[in-house]
Amino acid sequence: WVLSSVLINIVSSVAVIQLNKFIYINYRFPNMALTCLHFVVTFVGLLVYFWLRQLKVKRVPVLKMLPMAFSFCGFVVITNYSLQYNSIGTYQCFKSLTTPSVVLLSYIFYNKLCSWRIILSIVTVLVGIYVNSMYDLSFSIVGTLFGIAGALLTSIYLIWVSEKQKEFGLNSQQLLFY
Repeated sequence: WVLSSVLINIVSSVAVIQLNKFIYINYRFPNMALTCLHFVVTFVGLLVYFWLRQLKVKRVPVLKMLPMAFSFCGFVVITNYSLQYNSIGTYQCFKSLTTPSVVLLSYIFYNKLCSWRIILSIVTVLVGIYVNSMYDLSFSIVGTLFGIAGALLTSIYLIWVSEKQKEFGLNSQQLLFY
């Protein structure tokens, strides 16, 4: 069950990225319209999940959820712009910056340390990103700015998700609902 879930997640993620890039290149579909479509599909999916009694909505103070909600919307919009202005390989490399960013921001704002093994894996990721940046012919300043901003916003969102899960006792679907 776990293996099939992981495989479905990987295949669907790759398919969505490939399809989005195809739409950007071949149809010049507006980024914000595509992003809004993603949000609508996600919300409808959560409603179906709720109607199937697989999602229990908990009441939490909406104002306390707004920063996390804005960071979610921001990272989706910005990472979609990153995909629009970068090759898929470069887009994925910028997404790979999320883990090092989470570690760095967690240390800066929450004084959280991680093991040497995690640091070693992050160094490996950073070397891979550096090597890719040397050989990607579609590199652009605009794409780079969107890629870096997307990684930072995604990292902030992930940190806040962890904090809100602890604060309100919510699972990931309940947080996504908000």
